[in-house]
Amino acid sequence: MKCRGVAIRLKLKIRNVKNNKSTEIIALVNSGYETLEPEILLPYSIAEKIGLYPELPKNFKIIEYTLADGSKTKLIRMPKILEVCVIAEDRVSKTVLSNVVIAEKLMNHL
Repeated sequence: MKCRGVAIRLKLKIRNVKNNKSTEIIALVNSGYETLEPEILLPYSIAEKIGLYPELPKNFKIIEYTLADGSKTKLIRMPKILEVCVIAEDRVSKTVLSNVVIAEKLMNHL
């Protein structure tokens, strides 16, 4: 018997702590890498919607990440800039302060 991976998606509310812009998104929970702190990988369209792009915060860094398959990619990282909570049918989780990373596609615009 083969066991297939199950994609787990959750509805999240994310809020930029610098400008108070927020939105709700559906997020893939296990994205293939581990971190020591809460971290969320956003597509540039969502980063733009909440004011994290194209004007990046002063404390952003470009970090090289090693992915689960051993490949490497560069991501834009912004520390502790989002408040994130899970929205369920009957409740909302407590809010967690999270780092944000944005895909390397944006690097062409820096």
